Amino acid sequence: MDKVLLHLASLQAIQERTIAETLVQGLRDAQPTDVDYQASNPYPDLIHIVGLGDRATQQLMSRAGRLRIPYIVTPLSSLQPWNYTRRPHFPAATILVASSQLEHEQLAKLYPQNTVHLVGNPVVSAAITFDDYARRMQEVYAEALASHDAAVRDDIAQRVGKLGEEDAAICDILRQALYVGYEHRRHHIQQTTLDRLAATMTAANYDEALMADRLEELQLTSSFAQLETFLAEHSTLTEGFMPIEAHPNKTFTIP
Repeated sequence: MDKVLLHLASLQAIQERTIAETLVQGLRDAQPTDVDYQASNPYPDLIHIVGLGDRATQQLMSRAGRLRIPYIVTPLSSLQPWNYTRRPHFPAATILVASSQLEHEQLAKLYPQNTVHLVGNPVVSAAITFDDYARRMQEVYAEALASHDAAVRDDIAQRVGKLGEEDAAICDILRQALYVGYEHRRHHIQQTTLDRLAATMTAANYDEALMADRLEELQLTSSFAQLETFLAEHSTLTEGFMPIEAHPNKTFTIP
């Protein structure tokens, strides 16, 4: 079940604030089967921001960017010229959710690099019910998570690709290790991620000295040594399949 942090911006206009509050409460009340809506969580799977413009929301987006937590935005009327004099920038993977056809067209013009979905707004339109809105948002959440994960993996692949390493096994292990580091920063390391890396390191045939050189180039030597210890304790990796000497400190951070 995906943990979705529902964040409601502090909108100034009473009517806009009422619409936003009703929309958020309606999402919570709909109780979709695959989503766990949360009011507070420093490390959610996804953030759904409703409204824009206040300092707290800007700080939340900045923190999400640093930790690479994906978020989607339902701006309501926050991005209209009379409400927002300085338009925010959104990462390309961020999905914007429009409440009307007019807003959809405006957002598509303002943010051509972003995906914009027209979902509707059950607070102001009888064309969509809250249950239908919640189901549609589940689809948007799934798309946002998949798009974000693809972007993370692509960034990792580019980082490893800059080494110019031709050994496919070394590149695969490095990519997987960096992905573990990404999940570690998100405070959500999946067991399948650890098991896959441990299995790859156990089965792969590669030059350990060359691997050590590549880890040094990526400035990952110390982190990888700590990761080996973590894999030995939490997965199936054994000492004979560690390319460098493991470090006893199991608290690792991969940059």
